[in-house]
Amino acid sequence: MSFLNVMRRTAVRSTMRGLAPVQGRFYCEKAPETPEQEKPEETQEPEKDPKDLKIEELSKSLAYSLAEADNARKIAMRDVDNAKKYALKNFAKDLLDVADNLDRASSAVTEEESAAHPTVGNLKKGVDMTNHSLHKILAQHGIDIQEVAEGDEFDPQYHEAIFNIPATEGKTPNTIGTIVKKGYNYKARVLRPSQVGVFQE
Repeated sequence: MSFLNVMRRTAVRSTMRGLAPVQGRFYCEKAPETPEQEKPEETQEPEKDPKDLKIEELSKSLAYSLAEADNARKIAMRDVDNAKKYALKNFAKDLLDVADNLDRASSAVTEEESAAHPTVGNLKKGVDMTNHSLHKILAQHGIDIQEVAEGDEFDPQYHEAIFNIPATEGKTPNTIGTIVKKGYNYKARVLRPSQVGVFQE
């Protein structure tokens, strides 16, 4: 058998076995490899310049200081406004004793006594006029009498219970049974609570 025939048979056998001849040599054809998915490269943030970090730190510190100063200014302004608004509180509270005495003097004289004794009646009128003028002046400065009556529900925000009264039939517990001293408000604040007796079970 000639050499050429041997080479042909060998090429046929190699082709059947998956081998391909190239320039008289044989190699095994491999299946193409699937390329691996490329992983995205991790991006690293560039390092900040120390000067930029210092500027950022100083900016935050300045903003914090400005906020603190603004809060302190607002608090100081509020305190000054409250001091001006309630400057007469202590003086007004002392005047309430005068109003209480005028109320007692007026209520001490009945209408029958005023009619029977003109001098006493004129004195009572003078006391009532003085009391009315005092309350008018108090109202001009924001001081008003609390609206309270017997039978109202007791409210510790505006009332002061100085004694308890046993609740009899027809009386509701925790309601005002008697008013001992009137209460006053000063510009929406309680200047003096009403002193009352409260029904209790």
